[in-house]
Amino acid sequence: MMAVLKHEKTDQPEVASLAEELRKMQHKMFEAQAELQREIVTVTSGEKLVKVVISGAQQVQSIQLSPELMQIRDPDLVSEILTTAVN
Repeated sequence: MMAVLKHEKTDQPEVASLAEELRKMQHKMFEAQAELQREIVTVTSGEKLVKVVISGAQQVQSIQLSPELMQIRDPDLVSEILTTAVN
């Protein structure tokens, strides 16, 4: 004897509604990501010895070094200041 499985009909309007909500949420997420990529953030570090400008897409736009930083003769300190500024 073979068992027959009965499939109950799903509530299609509810599924369609959920799918539409998902599409709306995805659209909002893409808009937020695009808006974030247009943002520009400026960061200073090391007593304002370094200024870094970074886009929302996490791309460094520019790095400005102060004359005071250029006079520091300790490469490890300069490296630490630059790393802090970029991160």
